[in-house]
Amino acid sequence: MEEEKLEPESSDPLAQLGGSVQESCRTKETAAPNDPVFQGPSAHLTDEDFQAFLHSKKEQKRRMQIKECCSRLRELMPFVRSRMDTASTLEMTVKYMTYLRQWLPEDILEKVIKGLEETRTG
Repeated sequence: MEEEKLEPESSDPLAQLGGSVQESCRTKETAAPNDPVFQGPSAHLTDEDFQAFLHSKKEQKRRMQIKECCSRLRELMPFVRSRMDTASTLEMTVKYMTYLRQWLPEDILEKVIKGLEETRTG
């Protein structure tokens, strides 16, 4: 299983988003179809507009993370073969985990829980 490396969060809001205003604030001519577009150069953004932009980018990143995690959950579920919506994916995962907890021998379940705790803290 591949481990994700967590990096300490920077106090710089742009660094947290993985980019810069110059990369993210595009004009109509340079924007990708789903990119936010600001009229004029980024130097003319008000603080309120900039905060709204940061909030939008953070929310976009959060939604992408949820989407990727649900996709990975679907891959791990042995009986799921097609794409499901997020709520159904989470519901099926809870049911499957409940099933495993009921049927796994106690000693194996303890090893799994210990391994998960070590992964989370280490």
